[in-house]
Amino acid sequence: MFSLLRKLRKDEKGASAVEYVLIVVIVAIGIIAGVQSFGSNLSGKFSSAGTTIAGAK
Repeated sequence: MFSLLRKLRKDEKGASAVEYVLIVVIVAIGIIAGVQSFGSNLSGKFSSAGTTIAGAK
């Protein structure tokens, strides 16, 4: 029983998987924040361009 606990304590495979998941989560949060930040500005730009194009007809 104790040998199994010692083996599990030394096993670091799960730790690296958790680190990769944390990196993916941080990158995803950054992407979401960027899309939300630029999304409203980009929507306004396209709306303005559409209005200009519709007025040119």
